Amino acid sequence: MRTLKVFGILLWAAALLVPLRGNAAPPPTEYIILYRDGTLALLTDRPDRTPHAVSPHTAQALLKAKPYLVPQGDFSSRLEAARADPDVRYLEPNFPVELLEVPNDEYYPMFQSKIMESLDLPGAWHHTTGNADVIVAVMDTGMQGSHPDLGPNLWVNPGEIPANGVDDDRNGYVDDVNGYNTFDDNGNASDDLFGHGTSVAGIIGAVGNNGFGVAGMNWTVRMISVRMWGSDPRAPSDRYNVMKAYQYVLALKRHGVNIRVVNASFGTSEGGPGGMEEHFVRDLEAENVLLVAASGNDGRNTDATPVYPACFSADNVVSVGGVDPQTWTRCSFSNYGARTVDLFAPGNGVLTTGREFNFRVFLGTSSAAPFVTGLGALLWAASPDASMAQVRDALLKGVTLSDAFAGKCVSGGILNARGSMEQLLSPPAPQRSSSGGGCQGFEASGALLLGALPLLWRRKR
Repeated sequence: MRTLKVFGILLWAAALLVPLRGNAAPPPTEYIILYRDGTLALLTDRPDRTPHAVSPHTAQALLKAKPYLVPQGDFSSRLEAARADPDVRYLEPNFPVELLEVPNDEYYPMFQSKIMESLDLPGAWHHTTGNADVIVAVMDTGMQGSHPDLGPNLWVNPGEIPANGVDDDRNGYVDDVNGYNTFDDNGNASDDLFGHGTSVAGIIGAVGNNGFGVAGMNWTVRMISVRMWGSDPRAPSDRYNVMKAYQYVLALKRHGVNIRVVNASFGTSEGGPGGMEEHFVRDLEAENVLLVAASGNDGRNTDATPVYPACFSADNVVSVGGVDPQTWTRCSFSNYGARTVDLFAPGNGVLTTGREFNFRVFLGTSSAAPFVTGLGALLWAASPDASMAQVRDALLKGVTLSDAFAGKCVSGGILNARGSMEQLLSPPAPQRSSSGGGCQGFEASGALLLGALPLLWRRKR
């Protein structure tokens, strides 16, 4: 009996040890390398992962020059060789990247008018409903270009001939007609098996005044699909695909494409200041490109526990939290931060475009960020010569102020389209809400303005 008791105690002790072992993170099995000449590569044991995105020829040349990239042999030895290589500028572990959406299957088709009018979009649309010369890069899961509410606003590369296998415009990417797919390293960017990027794009720029579906913040705009997820919905994306996406956006900008804003409805706690991702964010800043990022869905203070890219301190970054349009208070899941979140925008019950020509209700800070991205594009449509700093300043100073958001974000308020437009075109004095919570001009009731949605289409007739 004593032996049985001792054995039982050992089993119990062993069971306690299992989670302790499980808490230790396994060592990274992939590393992202950024060389000093700007070449991006992946150190991996997986032969199905290409070491370089631009072309097979470049990949083969890179493997010949840097044999430690060849996916064979002892990984630790190859990693040490990379660390010792003086050509390496950054060497960082590769980690999965999360989309910052909260799933929900309910469908409330009249939510859009409630949100759009509460954000005072008709007041901004009085000045402009968008411009095809303003280009937004959507770094996401892709974009369903065949959707009738998105297709007309999908960017088309004028220098590229579709599906001919040639880099016609010599920007370094083959067949990037509507954008680029960094997951599969090809030009198949106008597809989206997840639906996330399609929904983000609908908020930014679903075609307006066409008598169909929904209206985006911009009725006219051009959106580049920078697809970071592949053809298998079960396969996660990672930071390597994100870095390649940054490189692609920068390549287009330096090739003369008028990219003004990048939307980043994704994030990770990995990385951080001084690393490879901030390097690319700073490069975007140098090119006067605004980066609007979702703050995250952990319900935490990002001043203490940051999420990237939203929490980078670069002057071109705008971090966006989510507000509930039913109460105009912070969504319970939304991150906040007096120093690291800039403003709030609708993050719950947002009607937008979905896959297969459908529409869906979208929520999470993934939906909040494109409201700000869309307004940034709208501001540039109204004032094409405005600087990045002026547009960012207008976004933050144009908010509807509320005591409920004091200490929760830099601006202390919720996105206001008309306020930002007037701030950019003729700066007014900000006004604070007289109530202790909610926002001036917003109803705290769950009632909807039923039947008001067609006004979104008739506003400019």
